[in-house]
Amino acid sequence: MASGDPLQRGRQAFDRRQWKEAHRQLSAAHQRSPLAPEHLEQLATATYLIGKEAEASRLWQQLHY
Repeated sequence: MASGDPLQRGRQAFDRRQWKEAHRQLSAAHQRSPLAPEHLEQLATATYLIGKEAEASRLWQQLHY
């Protein structure tokens, strides 16, 4: 993955517990192509942690379909 890749940047931000940046980057990656389940779960978690409960719920639902 290139350093300019939003998935990589989002995963790194998630690991650093930078929830807003993780949400921004993982959302951008998800718009490009559907995320793998483990990354979709990271996006849902970051989304929840920045206070977007309804959006997080929709993302978690995607994990179960």
